[in-house]
Amino acid sequence: MSLVRVAELLAYLCAALAAGGNALANVMQRKASLQEAPDRPFGPRLLLDLVHRPSWLLGFGGLVASFGTPRARPARARRAMCRPTWTSGPA
Repeated sequence: MSLVRVAELLAYLCAALAAGGNALANVMQRKASLQEAPDRPFGPRLLLDLVHRPSWLLGFGGLVASFGTPRARPARARRAMCRPTWTSGPA
């Protein structure tokens, strides 16, 4: 197996880990926000309460990991293989 082939496989692995981290962040942060009262206004106090929830912190960790994982791609891999795609869910 050539070095370029291994680099491409590692790049795909990095891309999959980035996508998984992004998905984890989305699910866990939504879970934490759904535990709050629906009529509660958005503001600093709500953010402070969310930061104290383990599920929100796990989601934030997944988001940070999804930012860093594409940067770990091997130098020989094509950049497009690891380019993150950011989406937003329904409002």
